[in-house]
Amino acid sequence: MTIIFIHIYNDETIHLLNYYLLLIDSKIEHNTNHNNNNNNNNNIEFIHQIKNIFVLYLIFLTFLKDQNDIQKLKCEIKDINKLWQNDKNKYIYEKMKNNSDNNKDDDNNNKQQLNEKEKQIRLKQFGIDEDLLLQSSSEYLFYTYEEQNKLKQIKRKWNAMKNNNNNNSTTKNTTTTNLIKLLYDTTEDDEVEDDFTFYRFLKARKWNVDKALSMYEKFRLFRKKENVSHYIKNSVGPFGSKSLLNACQYSLEATDGLETNPALRLVARDPCEKYFRTFCSAVNCGYTKAGSPIYIERTGEISPIYSKMMEHINSDEVVKRHIRQQELVNQRCKEITQTIGVPVGKQTLIFDLKGMSFYPNQAAMNVFKRVLQIDANYYPETLHTHFLINAPSIFLVIWKVVNGWLDPVTQKKFHIIGTNYQDTLLKHIDPSQLPIEYGGTNHYQLPHVTLDMDIGEKHAELLHAELDKCIIK
Repeated sequence: MTIIFIHIYNDETIHLLNYYLLLIDSKIEHNTNHNNNNNNNNNIEFIHQIKNIFVLYLIFLTFLKDQNDIQKLKCEIKDINKLWQNDKNKYIYEKMKNNSDNNKDDDNNNKQQLNEKEKQIRLKQFGIDEDLLLQSSSEYLFYTYEEQNKLKQIKRKWNAMKNNNNNNSTTKNTTTTNLIKLLYDTTEDDEVEDDFTFYRFLKARKWNVDKALSMYEKFRLFRKKENVSHYIKNSVGPFGSKSLLNACQYSLEATDGLETNPALRLVARDPCEKYFRTFCSAVNCGYTKAGSPIYIERTGEISPIYSKMMEHINSDEVVKRHIRQQELVNQRCKEITQTIGVPVGKQTLIFDLKGMSFYPNQAAMNVFKRVLQIDANYYPETLHTHFLINAPSIFLVIWKVVNGWLDPVTQKKFHIIGTNYQDTLLKHIDPSQLPIEYGGTNHYQLPHVTLDMDIGEKHAELLHAELDKCIIK
């Protein structure tokens, strides 16, 4: 009943009212399924009354002819929007609460539920603001009616394509046959067939199912060709909320309750570790107030010595390192989701450009472009915010080139800041999750690039020794 009005009058107000009606329908269903007491029945009756008011608005708007009356009605709807927004947030919170109450902790053999008190302790431990978390995660907690239909369509089409694999494999073109078998091989990597993954590709293609499916196919083929799944399958673990909480206290180089080497647990070891430890300086540690995993890199110090690093490794190995990093981020998002009971799906990056070369290395620029293309094509909707701090004036010239490689939506996620960046970072990140150097209170010290191969090799050996011992339990 509610959806048919969309076709009656092509006006933004109609769409807005239909959205509210869908939200009301969801809340009625939510209350009906979870409670049967008299107070709740009264609430449901009241919600039905609100719904009827919206329906009357829709009918009334359909027959309006005077544009002035329409504008007045829009103003009234905006007032309703402000009042309803509070109720919407309450609904999202209730849904989040029920999700967390029903979500069984995989690490806990007794399958104890995450209660409200424990959840608040965990949010505080990771410096997460509950309101900001809900705002950031609401897109995963509440799918509109149309979005739900799109998700069903893309999954149905994907499953149909897999089922038709045998028919397609009769083609005479051997190369095509091998590619088809490679793409639809379901013996591994099925973990990327979840709603959240499909949602990312749908959103990246503005909810066009066919375009999203085409993009998803290329993503799966990319994973097969590059053997991406091995990063997770060959990790030593353990994974889960209990492991994360323990790692924050007892893992290698854990500092003030922050795990600084999650790659030890969550992804396979990198055979080029000693070179990256020598020529690069980066850390995966902490979470933003919205729950996003944080990655910090001394990009400016890497820039002048990039050509020297290329004497030991090649650009393909740098790209593989980035793919491994993206898989690590995905695991960190899943782990913090399990830990706090609220879905988190995007990361926050901080690139420190201090010491950046005035003469950008062309090979480095080419690799950076490849990385951006990989992220856009195979890891869409995984970036929350990207801070570029200590940016020298020369970087603005470079950025004009880089900015042309980004789509408009991604461009808005980049924030270029000079030396006065600390207040900006602290708006998004709790001090406990940020090293002192960057305005926080955590005592972790991100190493500087030394170009000392012995130091890099010793650090890599230390990491590998930790992997072999599998200390974290």
